[in-house]
Amino acid sequence: MPLHRPTGPLSRLATSFLLLGAGAIGVLACAGRSTDTAGCTAIPSSELTPGTSAATGSVTASNLTAALCPGGASARVLSAGAAYDTSPYFFELSSNVSGSGFAADFAFQSPSGANGGEILVNVGLPSLSPGTYTGSASPACGDAAFSYSLPVPPSVDCDGGTDTQCPTGCGRTCPAFGCQGIPCEAQAPMVSYSANGATDCSGNATSPLGSWTLTLSSVTATDGGTSKYNALFTPHGSLTMSLPASGGGTDVAQLSATF
Repeated sequence: MPLHRPTGPLSRLATSFLLLGAGAIGVLACAGRSTDTAGCTAIPSSELTPGTSAATGSVTASNLTAALCPGGASARVLSAGAAYDTSPYFFELSSNVSGSGFAADFAFQSPSGANGGEILVNVGLPSLSPGTYTGSASPACGDAAFSYSLPVPPSVDCDGGTDTQCPTGCGRTCPAFGCQGIPCEAQAPMVSYSANGATDCSGNATSPLGSWTLTLSSVTATDGGTSKYNALFTPHGSLTMSLPASGGGTDVAQLSATF
């Protein structure tokens, strides 16, 4: 089977971490403020998916300061694997999931109680050549999203739910035959930001939103990292992105990452 690229803007990928040396854990500067990574948890290097580069960095907005913990996301490059792909290669930066226990990908300084940060970036590349690639205007393709959760407000009350509707701030997962007898539960509010190019890399036009600058200092083939449809490559470099708030908000998040 081919390696499938996500078609939506955000999807949790089950990959793993790289433990960077203690010297990598410090203070990162982004958008004029410092982002402390002291709250990050070290992850064994054995949990990094082969062929990926561990990423570290920060995400900031008007009421958001978060460190992307060392190894909290990983970067890789894939060759096109489907007939509808419009770019020969794709750069991917995605949050990691630790296989040996919970470890946060992001350490939040603000807002209070923020947790569960996730990032997914998937942008088209015209070649594997080192250089700088920018996006949001044609012919750039791709999308990106960052999201996090907030604590459930104390005012949320889910006792008034029915078989067909839950009160505001509540929800549930129901089987195909309906929700009868399944109680409503409080849902953590989610904040999200996104960006996309002129197309989705599958031939569908989209309205450019946000922007990105991807600088690749090197891209090397991954030993054994091939399948019938895809070749895998290990990238090194940096990424900066502007991601406007989803849902019509006016805030803009700034992502800065090295890998």
